[in-house]
Amino acid sequence: MKDRQIRDGLRAQLASAHAGDPDTLILDELGIATGRGRADVVVINGRLDGYEIKSERDSVRRLRGQARIYSRVFDRATIVVAPSHLRSVRRIVPSWWGIEVVRVNLLNQPEFEPVRSAKANPRYDRFVLAQMLWRDEVVAILENRMKLEPRERRLPRRDLWRLLVGAVSLRELRRLVRQQLRARTRWRSV
Repeated sequence: MKDRQIRDGLRAQLASAHAGDPDTLILDELGIATGRGRADVVVINGRLDGYEIKSERDSVRRLRGQARIYSRVFDRATIVVAPSHLRSVRRIVPSWWGIEVVRVNLLNQPEFEPVRSAKANPRYDRFVLAQMLWRDEVVAILENRMKLEPRERRLPRRDLWRLLVGAVSLRELRRLVRQQLRARTRWRSV
């Protein structure tokens, strides 16, 4: 089964699970850590949930690094894998990650079998979480929280992210990131 078939099946399953929730946004290919990582599918609502897909044709060589990046920002993370990857994946991803195995049914459709449920992320990286926000979003948030000097509005993104991390709690930062991601209208794919 190809990645696209798995992704489409996963998106359909997630859309069904969140049907009727106007606050849920499901995205493909969300960049993380200023492009050092990319989540295959993301669900944004009262949580920020990331999904990584490993089809039969994929390798798990990069998974350890992907897991480190996902673990910096997502409230929950789940890996969806072909049966051949299950043993390797169990050894690589953190214990709080969910694991689902995808198989092809008689109609040549993907079926997802939960192996382990995702749990709450025990640790975030506040700075990497702040990096999910675009420059204008950070400036607007900081303007709302404190009086920015004109020169501060022109600071490099890295400095603006630092200001934001210092100005809000982790709980508030997580809420702001989810809120801003859902409010965006210029996504590559929705």
